[in-house]
Amino acid sequence: MFRPHAAQKRDLAEAPLRFALYVEGPRDRDVLRHFAQKLSPELAKTMDPCVRILGGKQPERAAKMFARLVEEASEKNRDKPRGLCILDRDDDESWNAKKSDDAQDATSNDAANLEFVVWNRRQIESYLLVPHALRRCASKSGADTQFDRILASMLPDSGDEAAFASLNAKRLLSARGPIADYLGRPLRAREIVRNMSSVDIHDDVKAVLTRVRDYVGTRRNLVSTLVG
Repeated sequence: MFRPHAAQKRDLAEAPLRFALYVEGPRDRDVLRHFAQKLSPELAKTMDPCVRILGGKQPERAAKMFARLVEEASEKNRDKPRGLCILDRDDDESWNAKKSDDAQDATSNDAANLEFVVWNRRQIESYLLVPHALRRCASKSGADTQFDRILASMLPDSGDEAAFASLNAKRLLSARGPIADYLGRPLRAREIVRNMSSVDIHDDVKAVLTRVRDYVGTRRNLVSTLVG
């Protein structure tokens, strides 16, 4: 059953008051949105106005921005909002176990509702590296055994999360990377996700989107694989 149009408009208007989603850059936002769109168009639409771009791996800036949002909510007698900051792992092992000292200090008081998540894989782009989805994007007429060999030489075995944690997916998928070099064009995130099924979306991504769903208050039209 479809939700009334007025209720949908209210969700969109109120979501940024309840929740802020901080990401490093526009590409992170876009990739996450493509995944959300695949699982639930409603979630993607409601999530959009909540996203804030940090301009890099700046957890301290997220904490300061969220503190201002909390202050604004208090001044307007609204419930304290929730916040989620999503960061790439990159090569910084210190982020495996804890936030930076500055971010910890900033979130210890008035911004305590701000959570930090670091991808288990190196970058959000790492979750685009689904071999059969890449093959579907590249295929023009049937099988391409040479492309299969390229993928086999670049990508870790399925389930080797330690290898994915160090693999530079941004380089592989870049306009100057080996995939673009072979195909004559880069593969876009939207295109890759379009060629994935919902079961191809990694549990790390589903876990983040489940948090987003809970915080923005969007409950319906989610595939069963997202709800855990």
